[in-house]
Formats: sequence, structure tokens, C-alpha cells
Amino acid sequence: MQTIRDVQLHIAVCDDEREDLRQITDMIRSIMAVEAMRRVTRLVLENRTEEVALKFSDLSALLLERQFILCHRSYLVNLKYIAYVRSREVELTNGEVLPVSKYRLEDLKKRLVDYNV
Repeated sequence: MQTIRDVQLHIAVCDDEREDLRQITDMIRSIMAVEAMRRVTRLVLENRTEEVALKFSDLSALLLERQFILCHRSYLVNLKYIAYVRSREVELTNGEVLPVSKYRLEDLKKRLVDYNV
């Protein structure tokens, strides 16, 4: 399991080397969703699921600067992988359904429209 320090160190090293920076960017782009669990954070990737020992809040701080949005207090979702938004849920392109907070629904819809334009 990686720690936030490992990720930060990797990003710092990658800043000096363009090829490594592309690799970390590609890895971030393959994250479909992030779920806060008890002591770990679950990453839903394009072809697998991983649990990492990173705080959800630390990972959120890194990903919210990109094309991610907080759809629920425990879920971040990548706008690229949203297939449908329903009244209180979002369906990803892999068929996984995640909850959407009623307080975050309008912002999610607006960000999704802006992203797809």
C-alpha cells in the first residue's frame, strides 16, 4: 500500500522528468472513482480496484484540481467516466453506481455539462 508521502515524493520526482510525469498523469486519468472506507481508500480504476493507505482528504486535495468532483462525502468521481446521472446516483461507464448527495447534485450536473462542452 502506498502512503500520501510516497505519492508526493513520486510527483516531486516526476516534476523533473517529463516521461515520468506523463505516466503519473495517465494513472490519475485511469481513476474512475475514489471511495473513502474505514482505514483505506478504494480506487476504482478502468480495469481493476485497489485499496491504498492514503487519507481520502489528502487524495481529494490532489484530484479535485483535475477533472474530479465530490459527489458524496465519501465519493469522488472522474467526470470522464460518468455515463448517466439520475436523481440521487451516478452510473459509471463500467456499470458501477455511486450515490450522489442531494446537496451536490446540481453542482455535479453543471460541472458535467461544462466538462462535455
